[in-house]
Amino acid sequence: MSAPAAPADLCPEDLALRLSPGFTVVFEGERLPLRALTQLDGFGRLGLFLVFSDHEGVQPLRHWAEDFGVPADEALQLAQRPDTFTWCTLTEPQHDAADRRATAPHEVAMRPQDYDRELAGVTAAGLARPTGRTNSAGAPVYALVDAHAWELLEIQPQDENEA
Repeated sequence: MSAPAAPADLCPEDLALRLSPGFTVVFEGERLPLRALTQLDGFGRLGLFLVFSDHEGVQPLRHWAEDFGVPADEALQLAQRPDTFTWCTLTEPQHDAADRRATAPHEVAMRPQDYDRELAGVTAAGLARPTGRTNSAGAPVYALVDAHAWELLEIQPQDENEA
């Protein structure tokens, strides 16, 4: 099954700072509620980051809060500040210019060797589909599904007292 085509006039900038719907993976026996976040990499192409989600409420986030230096009673901060708390970078930059030319605006090169369970979660949630292609470094290329319809992230200025 091939990945759905994105709108023809789409460019990577149109897809930057988009948050997917929430999905959950299990990591070390614990529920890990996540969302995908798109950002532009240094080459102006899409990168995909996984950030915390509050779609399951605060309880699953409490386990992860301590790892990020957040008091458990403030665990919702993990999901409320996706620009600050990132679980992982799921994609790798495409350093080769030919790879960038061969990749559509809504396509990304994934890092399954590092984040297989997270990639499986993104795929199972229907957020990305394999294209069947790889880049010159051997990374599989995935098409983001309907990323143009994902929620636009509005980054709030950080209160100077929080810094």
